[in-house]
Amino acid sequence: MMMNKLPCNTSLSQVLQYLCSSSRWGRRNRALFALRQNLRIKDIATMKVSDILNPDMTISRIYTSSLDWSRFEISDDIREELSEYLFSLLNISELSLNSVDRTQLHEPLFPTAKSAHFTPNTLAQHFCHLDKRIHKYFLDTKKGSILMNERDIKLSSSHNVTPFVRPTLKKVLSTLLNVH
Repeated sequence: MMMNKLPCNTSLSQVLQYLCSSSRWGRRNRALFALRQNLRIKDIATMKVSDILNPDMTISRIYTSSLDWSRFEISDDIREELSEYLFSLLNISELSLNSVDRTQLHEPLFPTAKSAHFTPNTLAQHFCHLDKRIHKYFLDTKKGSILMNERDIKLSSSHNVTPFVRPTLKKVLSTLLNVH
């Protein structure tokens, strides 16, 4: 099951930074995750390079699905992300996409190791695995604060207090009672 949401107290930029640094497909996963914020999986899976480029070789503001002609607006942040991804995908070292070869326009936007492009089902599974990795990573990095909250909850109920914590709890309670 896809979680399709960011972990608590985590920004999209933190998730994108983690995705880019985590694997050899980091740049692709980063672009996929950014696009998923606005587009459907079935549209992302079948995208070609030409689907997101205007005739003047800029990233389009509007994506029109070739499946059912639905239109989706692509934000400036996502357009920037796609631009960076295209530079790495097509091995372009210049600052503009004008050097894109016309034969590259019909290539899949998100190639895989086993086939030319994702199927919608495979992409959904890929997103599910990405979501699990993202949530695990951000929960593990925030584990200290989570464990403190769990410890505080355990201390508030007397039946969950462990024997080695009990003397400390008694000291705290007696100090509080003596203060008032």
